[in-house]
Parts: sequence; structure tokens; C-alpha cells
Amino acid sequence: MNMKETVMLETVRSRLWAGGSVIVIGAFAATPGFAENNDPIGDFLKRPPAKSINKQDKLGAEPAAKPVPAPKPAAAEAPAAADLSPDTVTIVVTGDTGFSRNHSPVHPKGVLKFGRRQPWNEAMSGIAKEINGDLNFTNIETVVTDHNKLSRDLKGQKGPFNFRSHPNGIRHLVKRGFNLMSLANNHSMDYKVAGLNETLRHIRPLKSEGLKAYAGIGANREEASRPHLVKVKGST
Repeated sequence: MNMKETVMLETVRSRLWAGGSVIVIGAFAATPGFAENNDPIGDFLKRPPAKSINKQDKLGAEPAAKPVPAPKPAAAEAPAAADLSPDTVTIVVTGDTGFSRNHSPVHPKGVLKFGRRQPWNEAMSGIAKEINGDLNFTNIETVVTDHNKLSRDLKGQKGPFNFRSHPNGIRHLVKRGFNLMSLANNHSMDYKVAGLNETLRHIRPLKSEGLKAYAGIGANREEASRPHLVKVKGST
């Protein structure tokens, strides 16, 4: 690799936000004195003040104060991509990605969330600015299909999880900068072999739209396990 071997690995954390109220619950401890007296506060105010204790008289000289350790220097922040040298390769790595809940129907204009249709750009708004590497990787944890006719795999379970996402959502990922994708995971065949073939049918055209490489599934073992070389900043 004919470049300075400086690689910065960034991890994008999914940002999930749930609207709601923050409730502070105050605890009140009942005591016998309060229970027996009709005017507990007045009774409390009539009590004589407690005698002060001179700690030095009772316990001797004040102990020497423990030295306060010097604060540790803050960890240096990773430089922004714009501040890096031209021969630095920045890699952004994310985790599982999908756009629908369990067995939710797919739709070309967005994903159903909280009872409303959420457009693709809105679904990604929380992390869009951080997908700014030279290589941006994600794991497609879903079958990719443009219809809702596939038969799902029950996996011998009473309540299996079956995920499917519309190809327009995956295309929006590429548009936002994701250019490396893994397709191999425990949801690749949520809709059996037909679902796997659907995923391949929709992923392959994305190679002409900015996707550099994908791996993990294929028409055969050779295709599924084939390594890929990608060119970044003129080097492979």
C-alpha cells in the first residue's frame, strides 16, 4: 500500500431517542414522632438545639488533609477528517443496519415508525454527519426486497424475528456514503432462499451507484466468500 499507514478507526454509535417525560419521585420516610404528633413541624421547632461537638476537643488534633491528586490530562480527540493529511485513510465502522421491525411490510418511500411513515433521510438523520470516512462499513442485518409476498422462515420458534427492508432504504445508505457492506448474518435467510436471492438482486446494482464491495452471501460458496480489493486515494 503506497501510502502512509495511518488508519483511523471510528465507531458510529446508533442514536436512539425516545420522547417522554422525566419524572422525579420524592421519597418521604414516616417516623413514629410524626405519626404520634398532630403538629410534627411545630414540635420539631420547639426542641432545644443540639449541642455542638468540638471535633478537636473530643478527638484530638485535626488530621492532615490528604493531598488532592492532580487531574489526569484529557484524552486527545481524534482529528476531524478535514484535518488529516491527504494520504490518511479514514475508516468508519458501524454495526447491524436495517429499516423495519419484525416482519413489518416494506414500502418504497420509507419505514413505518411510531405509527407514521418516516422518510429515508429522516431515518438516517442521527448519524448522517458521521458517515464521512473514505471507507464506510455496515452490516445489512435484513433481507432486501421490494415486495411483501415472501414466505418467512419460522426457524422452529414460536416468535421468530424476521427482518426485511426495501431496496430504496439500502440505496439511501449508499447515497449517504456507505460503500462496504457485509450481508452474512443470522437474518440473511429470514425469508428462506428466495429472500437471499432477492437481497442479491437488489444489492448487485448498487456497485454502479457507489458501493465498492459487499460480501457474505452469493449464488454459490465461491461468490459468497470471495475477497475484494478496493482502491482508496489511488492505492489498493
